[in-house]
Amino acid sequence: MTTANRARRDGKVAGAMMPAKVFTPAERRAAGRCMDCEWDPPTQGHHELCPAKPGRKRRR
Repeated sequence: MTTANRARRDGKVAGAMMPAKVFTPAERRAAGRCMDCEWDPPTQGHHELCPAKPGRKRRR
C-alpha cells in the first residue's frame, strides 16, 4: 500500500486519490454501497472525494 492511499488514525485517507476498488459492481449494488466510493451511505456516508457526496459538484 502506498502512502497516498493509507488510512490515517482519524479515518480519512491521506493524499488526493480514492482507495482502490474492492467490490465488483454487482456486489456494490446488492449491498447498497455507493457505486463511486464503495462506502455504505447510511452508516458511513461518502468518501470525502466521492462525486456522489451531497454538496459536491459532479464533473461533466
